[in-house]
Amino acid sequence: MITLKNIPAIIILIALLVITGCGQDEDEMSKINTSIEELTGGDFEVPLHDDYPLLYAFVRKPPVEVDNGPYFITLQYSIDDEDMVKVFDDEAMIKEVEESQGINILYGPYEGTTPIMIEYSPVFKDTEASGADETGSWNINEQEVEYAYADRQGKEVITAYLNLDEAGINATYFLSEKFTKEDAREFTAFLANELY
Repeated sequence: MITLKNIPAIIILIALLVITGCGQDEDEMSKINTSIEELTGGDFEVPLHDDYPLLYAFVRKPPVEVDNGPYFITLQYSIDDEDMVKVFDDEAMIKEVEESQGINILYGPYEGTTPIMIEYSPVFKDTEASGADETGSWNINEQEVEYAYADRQGKEVITAYLNLDEAGINATYFLSEKFTKEDAREFTAFLANELY
């Protein structure tokens, strides 16, 4: 039974639940997408996957020699969202990180393993410049998507390249027992379905 005496405790409990709940709620994703829409003229929206929650989203300016776009948008995804904890929540700390790294943080960062990192940019890349140990392509929706594989001192990485009309997506996958080459292919297919 709720009494006037219990109300302060209930309010505190609700506040704690709201603060600790850090899933991909619609309001937060809407804010991120509004910011990204302004940057890209509506050409890109954050691809959200049920199995790989978003950990971090930020924007940085490209190198000076790139003149066909004012931004690179980087998104990092986790394997699961159990106990997702924000790395820092302090506004002063966020500003310090933004200034020191030359970025604008849109979301997060949250702690977690990052098997997937995608970058949306005005620069087209392909396997020619990858320095890979092996290159290939996946047939996804009757389209050839190039990828590059590299083993760097036991750390396996696959990068897939999806070229869009005015920009490109570089999807980098850090392989492990929990995230395999087949998982990388499946996430690339998910991206292709979301973006094309």
